[in-house]
Amino acid sequence: MKFIQRWSYGLANGLMLSMNESHAKRYTYYFGLQVWIGGAVKITVLLLTAALLNCLAPAIAIFISFAVLRTYAGGFHMDTYGRCIASSMILFMASAVFIQYEVCHLQTYPLLILAIISASVSFYCISKYCPVDHKNKPVEDADKPRLKHIALTTVAAEFFIAIILLFFRDKLFSLGIIFGIILEISSIIPAGQKFYSRFIGN
Repeated sequence: MKFIQRWSYGLANGLMLSMNESHAKRYTYYFGLQVWIGGAVKITVLLLTAALLNCLAPAIAIFISFAVLRTYAGGFHMDTYGRCIASSMILFMASAVFIQYEVCHLQTYPLLILAIISASVSFYCISKYCPVDHKNKPVEDADKPRLKHIALTTVAAEFFIAIILLFFRDKLFSLGIIFGIILEISSIIPAGQKFYSRFIGN
């Protein structure tokens, strides 16, 4: 989105001038500010849309579980914040609406089976493919074992929380966590990256 780039550049330029920094430092500020401003815009749009669609609980759970795991697992990235926000909105909102109005009405037992199957697939995919780097955020080879270990620990903790919530009949948050993990896993496997690149664009 152009306004995110303009705001980020203006703020970065102001920081550079006020702190008497180099142009290289301005680029560092610019990239960091794009991440923060873009993230704030994405969260705001997500929450407002989820509130309008009456699926706020699963949307929040999807976003948190996805974002936390993505920090260590990496995954597919769009080339612009506009596409990032649009694709995130489509995937998160479609999942949240599906949970709110369809999946949460299932009994606990089939949902528990879904959680176990999802956990098994997730552990395999993270063990095999994680971490996935990006041209704008490369991962050093020395850091990969540590990030893989943290990603495995994170997904184990998230599934543990999701299963506990299932037993306490909090299906919306539980399913939100599970769907957030599934969306993140889809962004690290080769088939998922190929799909996003072809149909959503990069």
